[in-house]
Amino acid sequence: MMMDGLVADITVACDRQQLNQRLLSSQAEQSGRLRDLATHLVSAASLDEVAGATGTALQAFGADGLLVVDTERDRLRVIASWGYGPAEEAAAEGFPLHAPTPFRDALLGGTPTFAGSLRDGLATYPSLVDFAHATKRQSWAVLPLPTAQDGTAACLIGFSAPHEFAPAERSLLTVVAALLAQAMERARIHDREHRRAVELQQGMLPQALPELPHTTVHTHYRPAAEGAAVGGDWYDAWYTPSGELALVVGDVQGHSTAAAALMGRLRTAVRAYSAEGHSPADVLHRTNTLLTQFSTDPDSDLFATCVIAHLDTATGHLTLCRAGHPQPLHAAPGKRPEILPVEGGLPLGIDPDAEFPTTTVTLTPGSHLLLYTDGLVERPGRDLDAGTRQLLSVFGSGLRSVSESELLAHIEQVCLPAPVPADADDIAALYLRWQGP
Repeated sequence: MMMDGLVADITVACDRQQLNQRLLSSQAEQSGRLRDLATHLVSAASLDEVAGATGTALQAFGADGLLVVDTERDRLRVIASWGYGPAEEAAAEGFPLHAPTPFRDALLGGTPTFAGSLRDGLATYPSLVDFAHATKRQSWAVLPLPTAQDGTAACLIGFSAPHEFAPAERSLLTVVAALLAQAMERARIHDREHRRAVELQQGMLPQALPELPHTTVHTHYRPAAEGAAVGGDWYDAWYTPSGELALVVGDVQGHSTAAAALMGRLRTAVRAYSAEGHSPADVLHRTNTLLTQFSTDPDSDLFATCVIAHLDTATGHLTLCRAGHPQPLHAAPGKRPEILPVEGGLPLGIDPDAEFPTTTVTLTPGSHLLLYTDGLVERPGRDLDAGTRQLLSVFGSGLRSVSESELLAHIEQVCLPAPVPADADDIAALYLRWQGP
């Protein structure tokens, strides 16, 4: 009995099929990373955040470094990086724009460059030898950022080992560059608008405080971290017609141009009513009436909190009123800080008939007083009571360890350590030490 048949070795075909499956799986994974990158870049607010999100996504390709450069006076300038230290960034700084580098080709010609090994890269661009040794990368891709401002930005993606840039991967990296460019534009607009917002807000704060006998006053303001949001926090100090020192810290709800505009109005109103000789309670009552009458104003839905104090600098007699605002902190000489129990009313702008009780205390010579807005003690994820306890502790330790002029910055640095959370509120604070007559 005879049988006819065909015997075939399918090992090569199976290997090829497995290789294709691995490639498809890798490409699918990288495509998924691109989707994740696009999602993360939407919320990136600064160039550093954009570079960090992009660098994390590039790890899927085996990359471990990212430099983003533009030009200044026809020389390269690093504007953001990930995976490179200061010395490595410095190695990229200062290259002439027209020198034969892949940066020139990307910036001027819009041409991407892929160097799979250090030998290949230096063979084409020998002027990069010092840069390559300083950055310790064995391969790189340099791509133009097509929608970047003025078309003068590029990115270098670095690899610590030789890297084969397959056609599909080159296409994916080009997509990464496009996403990076778009996010950079948003971050630049964000930074520009944020600077304008800060300038607007700070322009509304008093530029100078009055000369104060027997009294030291320091103020501090830090803008909100989120975007171009304009905060409504403010501080102020002035003399009343009776010669007392008036102190106020306030906070308009929300972050918007409307909040900042209302803050300016309230600050003016509080000063004007005080200049007429009214007590703190009457000042708050009249300001509240004014705010609740804005029925046709686009700001009418906003409300504000405020604490106002009048200090007789000759006697230490202190009169305080509070409208929905955090309690002041007080520290007598040689004693721990405590919450000063100031009875309060509703925030301004809620109830036209609201009452604002008056609290009076007499300071001991050498006493310390802190008025502040809630951004210093309250933020999402942190309990208000815990924030207040921390502030009490930091206020006390700061009085012992730093100068009066540095105290408020010290308090902010400890209570809100860097990096400042993206959802951090703005902060206004006023510190007073009464030395006695």
